[in-house]
Amino acid sequence: LEGEFEYECFHAASARITATGHNVHPGSAYHTMRHALQSLIKLDYRLGYMSERPEVTQGREGFLHLCHMSGDVSSATAEYIIRDHDRQLLEQRIVRIQEVAQQINEEPHAAQLAVEVSYQYRNMYDYIAPHPEVIEHAIAAYEAVGVQPIIQPIRGGTDGAVLSERGIPCPNIFTGGMNFHGRYEYCSLTTMHKAMQVILNLAQLWTK
Repeated sequence: LEGEFEYECFHAASARITATGHNVHPGSAYHTMRHALQSLIKLDYRLGYMSERPEVTQGREGFLHLCHMSGDVSSATAEYIIRDHDRQLLEQRIVRIQEVAQQINEEPHAAQLAVEVSYQYRNMYDYIAPHPEVIEHAIAAYEAVGVQPIIQPIRGGTDGAVLSERGIPCPNIFTGGMNFHGRYEYCSLTTMHKAMQVILNLAQLWTK
């Protein structure tokens, strides 16, 4: 969207839960079978995140997102992405997954769940905030070409998050892209041209 300007994004992590079960003939499974898929379904239900899914959250609200689940009785996996603008809330979600998995592991007839967490990127604001001139110059570049900045946290990650973490404070400037990750994704040439003007003005501001 023309005018979008973001210098805050999610803290991001992922969790892969591996369930190791024990498959036997269902006719003689009494007190013997340990169902891997059922244990993952139990985990997902007990996380109680119905109000924390992507489709019911907005703004600065974080979420847990079950991206993939596959397997059978003997072995199964579930993959989540975990997002929040607040690092502490992100960590709380990670701990909740680990605690629920451990509770299930201690129950009879349960498959054993192993949780593997990976951190993906951090909120770029942590690295941009000490350099307010980066934000000031960008806003000035927008206004110089008649674009009103629409300042809001982005509900995702950007290349700027990684660049900022590596020591190059890099907020997100609009590009003209719309409907990202969907079958109707497109890019507006008109908006791209306006973004180019912003970038040229920004370069001039930094050389003064």
